[in-house]
Amino acid sequence: MTDQPTLSKSTFLKGDQCSKRLYLSAYNRDLKSPPTDQQQAIFAAGIEVGDLARDLFPGGINCRSEEQNELTVQLETTKKAIEDGATVLYEAAFVFDEVFVAVDILVKKGEVWNAYEVKSTTSIKKNHIRDVAVQYYVLNGAGISIERFMLVHMNNKYVKSGNINLKKLFKQVNILAKAKAQTTELPYEIKAQKKILKMKSVPNIEIGAQCKSPYPCPFIAHCWSEVPSPSVMDLTHAGKKAWVWWNKGIRHLKDIPKSEGLSKSQSMQIDVAISGKPFVNVKGIRLFLKTLKYPLMHLDFETVNPAIPRFKDTKPFQALVFQYSLHIQNTVGAEAEHHEFIAPIGKDPRKPLLDKLLADTQGEGDILVYNIHFERSVLSDLAKTFPKHKKEIDQRISRLKDLMEPFNERFYM
Repeated sequence: MTDQPTLSKSTFLKGDQCSKRLYLSAYNRDLKSPPTDQQQAIFAAGIEVGDLARDLFPGGINCRSEEQNELTVQLETTKKAIEDGATVLYEAAFVFDEVFVAVDILVKKGEVWNAYEVKSTTSIKKNHIRDVAVQYYVLNGAGISIERFMLVHMNNKYVKSGNINLKKLFKQVNILAKAKAQTTELPYEIKAQKKILKMKSVPNIEIGAQCKSPYPCPFIAHCWSEVPSPSVMDLTHAGKKAWVWWNKGIRHLKDIPKSEGLSKSQSMQIDVAISGKPFVNVKGIRLFLKTLKYPLMHLDFETVNPAIPRFKDTKPFQALVFQYSLHIQNTVGAEAEHHEFIAPIGKDPRKPLLDKLLADTQGEGDILVYNIHFERSVLSDLAKTFPKHKKEIDQRISRLKDLMEPFNERFYM
């Protein structure tokens, strides 16, 4: 633990994704886009899950420091805790080959240690193996003998009943063998990243699939600033083909050759982009509008997906509906009446929401939604949770009408 870190696990993984991202993260952080609300929610869930997982091994020493020289203090705290005979450590810090890592949970078993990496996901992903490989490389180099390296993730089959059962909420899988297999090339990759950080200018890296995999890069807005709008990236259902065109120098939709075997909707999208005028199938739209049955009820749900189940009979990441907005238009041209529900904080919102929704939507008439799959799934989940109301809920489901239909049929583009 004597080397001074040049890289950390997180910066290495950034460089693993893209050398340009590594460099910009070190020297041009002002070019980053701020995290979205969704990304911030994911970060918050990760912290919450990580803190809860520590209770699998209670009574440990937290080596993390908020002091100015955080890394140095964290390293010193870890070293002292080990020397003093601590058997459970949180955020234990080590440096080897100028790479800094902090292990979520480290537990001593006799003369060896078991390490635990906590992820707020419901499965093991390729980048998780990579994450653990870097940690194992540093731990092994720092003289810490690791017997098992466990990936701790959420069990999406777990159903809360009473207090949280941590042993059932979390799954633990030993991925040490898979992680070890990736460490052979790490010294060379680390060396290459150190060279990147010593460069005098930004590496010349073209945009590509790495911009969004395994995570969306916060520098996309900067690196994609010269991508035209619309571009081949905007073509519906283009997938990997968009990158094939891009790498051939095809940037604009209008430049995609007709010989590329485009679908009807893709060809229509290109025609609209070239003409600059929307395509409108007036007849199709009128026919769709004629199918609507009054009173029209415009419904929109809002859900939350807590990583850790909050209420009885709920699972990790289960979508819990807590709010709806409903506008009822009784006749053509009539002013819409607004109805709504928003749940109080801290209470299971589903039953009171369902009671009011059923009262607000009784009778006949189409219930208009955009993307019927979402609202249907919310109502179906409520029917499973409250089977006494299944008949009433099924009646509401039968009245759902999808406003996405005219767009799927290409009546407007």
